[in-house]
Amino acid sequence: MINSVTSCFSFCKKQQGFLALFAVVIALFSSIFLQVQADFYGMRLNLADMLLPVAGLVIVVSLFLRRSDWPQWDIPHSYFWLVGLVLWMGFCVLNGYYQMGEMSSWALYNKFIGFVVLVCYFALGGWLARNAGGMVLRTFYCGFLLSFVALFVFAFLGTVLQSFDIVVVSKLVKFSGFMGNRNAYCVLLICATVLCVIVGRRVPGYLPRFILPLYLMCLPIVAANNGSRAGWIVLSFLAIYFFVAHFKWSVRHILPWLLCGAILAVLLFSTTDQVVTKRKNITRIITTIDVMQEHGTDALGDINKNDKNVRKIASELVRLRNVRDSLVIWAQNPIIGGGMGSILHYQEQHYDGETVFIDVMDCTPVWLLAETGLIGLGLFSLFYIFVLRALWRKLKNEDGIEGAFAEALFVFMLAFGVMSLFHEILYTRYLWVMMGMGVAVLRPQVAN
Repeated sequence: MINSVTSCFSFCKKQQGFLALFAVVIALFSSIFLQVQADFYGMRLNLADMLLPVAGLVIVVSLFLRRSDWPQWDIPHSYFWLVGLVLWMGFCVLNGYYQMGEMSSWALYNKFIGFVVLVCYFALGGWLARNAGGMVLRTFYCGFLLSFVALFVFAFLGTVLQSFDIVVVSKLVKFSGFMGNRNAYCVLLICATVLCVIVGRRVPGYLPRFILPLYLMCLPIVAANNGSRAGWIVLSFLAIYFFVAHFKWSVRHILPWLLCGAILAVLLFSTTDQVVTKRKNITRIITTIDVMQEHGTDALGDINKNDKNVRKIASELVRLRNVRDSLVIWAQNPIIGGGMGSILHYQEQHYDGETVFIDVMDCTPVWLLAETGLIGLGLFSLFYIFVLRALWRKLKNEDGIEGAFAEALFVFMLAFGVMSLFHEILYTRYLWVMMGMGVAVLRPQVAN
C-alpha cells in the first residue's frame, strides 16, 4: 500500500493531469463511506459529486495540453454507446413530459442528470486506468478494501457492544454503514467480499495476512444483521461458486473462518435481541404469501396499513404492486416506454392520498421496460454484455492485480445482475467508476 502511494505521488509529478488522482480517489472513498449528502430536487449529491467538476476541469486541461490520453475501453464503439445511452435517457425524459403533460423534476434531476453523472464516473475510471495503468487499480483496491474492512470491523464491534447495552452509532449497528440504506450497503458488502476473496486467492501476500480471516469471521454477523434478503441469496450463490470453482483453496482459506463467524453469530443472536430478529424477514415472506392467497390482487389496491397483517408487509405489497403497475405502463408503450417518471405519476393518478406508494421500482429490468421501453432495456442489456465480455477477456489474459481485479469485477457484475432483479441499484456510483477502470485499455508503458 505504501509503495503504491509513493509511486503514485512520483507519477503525479511527471504528469500534470494526475494531480487530481488522489483528490478523486479520496472523494470516492468519502462518498462510499461517509455519504455527506445534500438533496437537490431528489438527486443526492455527495462529496465526490461536488469534486467531480474540479477533477473534470483538470482532466480536460491535461487532455488539451496532451499530458494525458483520452480513455479507451475494450467495448465496440464505446463513445457512441455512452452518448447513445445518455441521448436515450434524455428522450425518455421528453417522452415522459409528452405522455404526462408535465416535466417531472425527479425524472429530470434524479434520473437523467444522475445518469450523466454516472457516465462521468465511468469516463473518470477509464481515464485513470488508461493513464496510470495497474498503479491506479492497486491504489483504488487497497483504499477501497482497507477502508471497508475498517468500517466492517467497527460495525461488528458495535453489535457486540450493543449486546452489553453500550450504545454506538445507530446506523452502523443496523449495518447500513453511513449509506442509510441496508440494500445499498449490501451491494457494497458483496463487492468487497468478491474483491477480498479473489485477490486473496490470485495475488497471495498482496494485503496483510490477517485481512481475509478477519473479514470472513465478521461476514456472517454483518450479513445477518444487514437483513437484505436479496443479498443473502447472492452471498449464498457466491459461496457455492467459490467452493465449486476453487474447492481446495476455499476449504483451507474460507471455510474455517466462515464457520468461526457463524458460531459467533449464533452465540450472539441466541443471547441478545438483535436487529435481525426484529425484522423477521422469513415470516414477512410467509405473511405476504398468505395475504395474497386470501385477498388476491385486491391486497395491492389499497395499502393503507389499516389491517394488522398488511401493516407488517406494506413494503412487500408496494413492491408487488409496482411490478404490476409497471407492466401495465409498458404494455401501453412497449417500444419506447411510458417516459421517465411515469411509474410515480401512475400511482399518483390511480391511488388516493391514504395509500402507500414509492418512486422507486425495485427491479431494474422492469423499471427500464416501463419507462424506457424495449429499446432502453435492449441498450442497457447489450452494454452490460459488452462489459462482461471485456472483463472475461482481461481475467483470462492478465496476471497479477490487473487480472484479479478483472475477475473480481466480472463476478461482482454477475452478482449485480441478480441484485438488480430485486432492487434498483443501477445508479451505484462506485459500480460505474470500477467498470470504467476494469474494461479500460491501458497504455503499454503504464500497463504494469
